[in-house]
Amino acid sequence: MNYSPKISIITPTWNRCHLIGRVYNCLQEQTYKNFEWIVGDDGSDDETEIMVQKIASSSPFPIYYLRSSLHIGKPKIDNSALSICTGEFILWCDSDDILLPNALENLVSEWSNLPPESMNSFIGVAALYKTKSSVLNKQITKGINFQCKLIDLEFKHLIEEDMLLFFKSTYLKSNRFPEEDLIVPESSLWSKFYNQNILVITDVLGIKEYNSVDSVSFHNKIKYARGHAFCLSITTPFHSKYLTFLQILGRTIKFIRYSFHGDLTNKQASTMWGSVCPRFYYILCHVPAFLLVMYDVLRKKVERTHLEYLKNSINTYISYEKYMPSIDPNSDINQLK
Repeated sequence: MNYSPKISIITPTWNRCHLIGRVYNCLQEQTYKNFEWIVGDDGSDDETEIMVQKIASSSPFPIYYLRSSLHIGKPKIDNSALSICTGEFILWCDSDDILLPNALENLVSEWSNLPPESMNSFIGVAALYKTKSSVLNKQITKGINFQCKLIDLEFKHLIEEDMLLFFKSTYLKSNRFPEEDLIVPESSLWSKFYNQNILVITDVLGIKEYNSVDSVSFHNKIKYARGHAFCLSITTPFHSKYLTFLQILGRTIKFIRYSFHGDLTNKQASTMWGSVCPRFYYILCHVPAFLLVMYDVLRKKVERTHLEYLKNSINTYISYEKYMPSIDPNSDINQLK
């Protein structure tokens, strides 16, 4: 049977068997049914595989279970998931996230309301998340949707917290996240689309849970330094025209600090940073950067996560299983009305 899902939902996970069932339940409850689910297992040693197999045996939608033999990191898992997505649109639902029942329906509906002649200039739709305590980016006026360049979300509308991003797959599948560490911030890829338009809707369509056990959002250690260094080197040239000179110096200091912890050579770091900062000031920034490095080392705050990535990337292999439903998710009864 030939399936043509409109949406691919990616869930990267690592040792979160206890949360996979919750993600599946929120997908089951979606009022829009034409989607596939890609679970990217980053070398879990819990019962994630058993849980996915159990879920897949009765799932009403297609499931791809992608598994790495070793812990290889989110960028590699996300890139591997992107390579097998078949949907027209892609969104991420992390293992500690929940999509509200009307999330997919609202996203597809808002996209469909765009004038056909302007759709080619849009990368997708952005919506709001909430946590248990508050709505993220609540400075956005409720009920007033707007359009802007992707880069304007941060520098014009002052968006600093996560948003639910619903992107056209053609943009994502032709690009990749940098594979340099277990975590590389997603803006390293989004920066390639900064000049594309995005439709921002003020509906809350998902729930974020930042305080989950082993959440990468909260830790007291300096982790993923190499990944952060690469992200800074990629995004700062796009941001520079919005930044003051002091802000550029601050980023330069942070970049040097992360580069050291990420075991990048001086030559590598200098080449990556390029002309973001004048050479004299780049050299001058090494003084406060190395004071911070010494502070980090003395306080034993650094975890060189990139070493695990580099070691495992040599020996890992990634396989996947495809589980198809017994009911065609493309049937008329399941389509958005």
